[in-house]
Amino acid sequence: MLMSRGGLTNSIDTVPNGGGRRGDRPLVLSRFLAEAYRQDKDIWGDATTAAMMRAIIVGTLENRPFDAGALASDLRIPHQTVVRRLGRLEDRGLISKCRNGRRHDLIASKTALAILAERTKDYVDLVRVYLCQDFGE
Repeated sequence: MLMSRGGLTNSIDTVPNGGGRRGDRPLVLSRFLAEAYRQDKDIWGDATTAAMMRAIIVGTLENRPFDAGALASDLRIPHQTVVRRLGRLEDRGLISKCRNGRRHDLIASKTALAILAERTKDYVDLVRVYLCQDFGE
């Protein structure tokens, strides 16, 4: 739900309608989100790793990196699961750990950022297919 001046507004109502029927909007959005989710899993390996990589990349780009504890808390994943998966991501060269006092900041590698940049075109194409074509724009 999105906030408007009058209170809550249905987020589905904010999707541009270029000819699609109002009843089609939830279906189109559901298909779009399912396909985006599938592509994320294809890129990073599985849903949990995809969620971790999204958070690490955002933290890196915003210059506000996560540490393992903050990542586990933010994603509501057990700390040990996060630590184990971070080891795998580090072995694959997708992240690095940078010591910052008592904590280790998680930094997305140039490889991970390059993968994201390469796949951004796929996400843009996905938006065109699901949100523009299905609404007749």
